[in-house]
Amino acid sequence: MAANISQIKTVTAQSFSLFVLTINRMLALAVFKKTKGTGSASNEALKTTPFARSDAFTRGGFAIMPHATAPLSLMLCIFIGFKGMFREFNLEDSSNIVALLNDSDVSKWTSHIPFPYTENDAISWLKKQENSLRKPLAIEIENKLVGCISYWHLDSLTTEVGYWIGKSFWGKGIATTAVSSLLDSTIFPTTPKVAAKVAAENIGSQRVLEKCGFKVDKKCRVEKSGKMIDAFFYIKTNT
Repeated sequence: MAANISQIKTVTAQSFSLFVLTINRMLALAVFKKTKGTGSASNEALKTTPFARSDAFTRGGFAIMPHATAPLSLMLCIFIGFKGMFREFNLEDSSNIVALLNDSDVSKWTSHIPFPYTENDAISWLKKQENSLRKPLAIEIENKLVGCISYWHLDSLTTEVGYWIGKSFWGKGIATTAVSSLLDSTIFPTTPKVAAKVAAENIGSQRVLEKCGFKVDKKCRVEKSGKMIDAFFYIKTNT
């Protein structure tokens, strides 16, 4: 059966996207070798590649593409500024939010998300966002809610960010991509500094921030379930 026009366009678009990914990887690897694997390698690679920023890391080392298990839409969104992946929440998201947050492994790394997490918790939170100073955005991949990223003014010079990803989507580079894409987007405030607080034991989230150019500014304490726990206060300075 002969391919129709729609099928041809789809194949052509996918081929071009893979071509872009390959070129971007080659450029970044060249920079990485030139910097001999130093800490500046990733930053130089991201500045050099022409198709916008890509969070080019895997746990095994440096790579210019997302984790191999990431959905194709995640790989492609990196080169179009995360377009279509951020959106506002609505009440219809409540059941999906519960499915993602009613997990102790997710809740334990957040300051204000309880466990167990119920439908009433989700609806209450969604309604509060209408008058909240925080700006939460749904992270959506292939029309599926996978997490949340928020930002708010900490002070006149600093914007703070926070995020969570559903456990079944961990290890795919989604959080790193979300943070870097939000910071590079036109909707993000142009304050001199960006801050984030991370529990001292949350190594995964610390890696996310460090990949995005954040550095530990100081140790701090944050409240979790009525108790104060150790944390790190990260800062990224905008130049």
